[in-house]
Amino acid sequence: MLDGICKSIYITKIKGIKLKAVSKKLIKKLQNRDADAFRIIFDYYSSKIYYLALKYTQNIDDSNDCVQEVFLRILNHIQDFNIQKANFGTWVYTITMNYLKVKMKCDCRRKKVYCLDNDTVYETGVSSDIHTNIQLSEIEKAVGEESYQILLLKVGLHMTFDEISRELGETPSKIKRIYYSAYEKAREYVKRGDMNEKSR
Repeated sequence: MLDGICKSIYITKIKGIKLKAVSKKLIKKLQNRDADAFRIIFDYYSSKIYYLALKYTQNIDDSNDCVQEVFLRILNHIQDFNIQKANFGTWVYTITMNYLKVKMKCDCRRKKVYCLDNDTVYETGVSSDIHTNIQLSEIEKAVGEESYQILLLKVGLHMTFDEISRELGETPSKIKRIYYSAYEKAREYVKRGDMNEKSR
């Protein structure tokens, strides 16, 4: 049943509603299985989840599967979500990242190599003097999960600081501070990796 709901909503997304953030009232409606609330939240998050998945998988079908799977998990666990204590945007992205991490571990056929340069994440298969290649998961280890999430939203999805702050429920100034700190850590990590490669 949930599978069918996701498929039908994905084909006929609600039009004309633009949210700046998902309200607690809307989340409460979703917990009460309100179909309109689901459509609005789906419309708000589906493209964000899709492009985040696309950065990882580089595959349209896998990214569409990710959107459906994430929303199935949201519906299955929405009753457990604590409106007063948790941030919904962070919760959604945590579900997405957990799904993608498991998928990447299981999908041994693909080797995802990325490089960080000038606020852009590129997929690449070869090393070069201009771009330093690095496993995306290694960047997460270097900067920490929260910082990595913000870094990926900024450089991966090209979201503004204001958009990220609304998503994660933090002030833009805090988001900027975390982002620039994470970006510098990632750059340093990349440089160290490049130096190690050259010394071999």
